Amino acid sequence: MSKHLDILLLTALPASGKSEARTYLASLSAEECEQHFGIGHTVQLDDFPYVHIMRCISDELTARGHQGPYFRSAALPFREPLDWGTLMELMNEDYRDLVSGNQPQPASADPARAWPAGDHWTGMVRSRCDYRRRCVGRWRQKLDRGPACRPRSGHGDDPILSGS
Repeated sequence: MSKHLDILLLTALPASGKSEARTYLASLSAEECEQHFGIGHTVQLDDFPYVHIMRCISDELTARGHQGPYFRSAALPFREPLDWGTLMELMNEDYRDLVSGNQPQPASADPARAWPAGDHWTGMVRSRCDYRRRCVGRWRQKLDRGPACRPRSGHGDDPILSGS
């Protein structure tokens, strides 16, 4: 029985080849992935759809004369640097849903009952983004208050955020 990687996390700067690597891996059979790279069947989670919808929301609000909640403009990075944490939390939530078999079922796809401006999907994603942003903000408050890290095993200096 061969040992394979359970999770392969690709993290790098934008336009550095992550999508190309994912496309290549997706083009291979499970046997080829196992033989050449030590990975099994792949299921890919991507933060791009979240970045895209966050940018669309900000661009639309900016075009209507309001401040974009996530981006200052189409050419600038996140308004709030902690939104990188928001993306991580959204990906964590997607991963938990994946391993638990949870498939979110929005209450309604009826445009008349949707939020905002008739787009239910955008409203659902924005609600998730805003909730995860608040979670990241609470982490920041804990970090600002003092020692919120503790050693993972008590032996090393591999800190993790404390839940207390």
